[in-house]
Amino acid sequence: MTDWLYDRPIWLVGSLIVGACVVVSSLGLVAVDRLVDIELRRSHNDIAGFLIAIVGILYAVLLAFIAVVTWETYAKAGDIVDSEANTIGNMYDDAVGVLDSVGPGYRRLLIEYVQLVIDEEWPAQRAGRTDKSAYANGWTKVRELTDAIARFEPKTQGQSNMHTELLQDLDRLLSARRTRQLAAESHIPALIWWVIFFGGVLTIAFTYLFGPRSHKMHMTMTAGVAASLALVILLIMAFDSPFRGDVGIASDAYQTVLHDRMSSSRPNP
Repeated sequence: MTDWLYDRPIWLVGSLIVGACVVVSSLGLVAVDRLVDIELRRSHNDIAGFLIAIVGILYAVLLAFIAVVTWETYAKAGDIVDSEANTIGNMYDDAVGVLDSVGPGYRRLLIEYVQLVIDEEWPAQRAGRTDKSAYANGWTKVRELTDAIARFEPKTQGQSNMHTELLQDLDRLLSARRTRQLAAESHIPALIWWVIFFGGVLTIAFTYLFGPRSHKMHMTMTAGVAASLALVILLIMAFDSPFRGDVGIASDAYQTVLHDRMSSSRPNP
């Protein structure tokens, strides 16, 4: 079910979710109208209004909190991607300061790593595959990069400074890569989704307790509440998986590094 939702256009998924919520809530109102006398509900409008205000505020605060946290997680994932891509570009540029026998091979490993991220890891992340096998080749390439830096023995002060810079960049690369992997694996817990679902049902159910004179107006207001809640839930769902769906973070940052900074290799001194 999750794969189906993220593999479809966001406009289609949103239309289905909003439409389903509106239809179900409207059918619920029709059922309540037949089972509970409208005069009985109308006599309790004041109490129902007070109670729905409490329930609505609590649920709105809950949804707002979850939406903000989800958006912040999504934004941090984007920052992590930019940081990793920029670090790779810096490492590629810094390799110009090492010996001819080491620099070209080191740059080649960086190019291969970026291509692995674009061609293998990103499609896996977009498909929701975050197991170890999805990142295995990338980690193998990172270990090769680590070995290449470890084997390099600086012979001048300039090379020593550049070697230190490469080691620092490697630490930043490893940190960004691990954080990106964790961001792809983390999701809203199932318990929170259950709270969102039952909270929405309870909020809409409270709208049934009113007894307005116009049934059409009551139906319109109930559908409006359902549609509003569905849109916020759609927003939370879209940002819950930062690398999936139409709004998922793309590999543009890595492609920019590969084509703009790595396409023209500068000769080593």
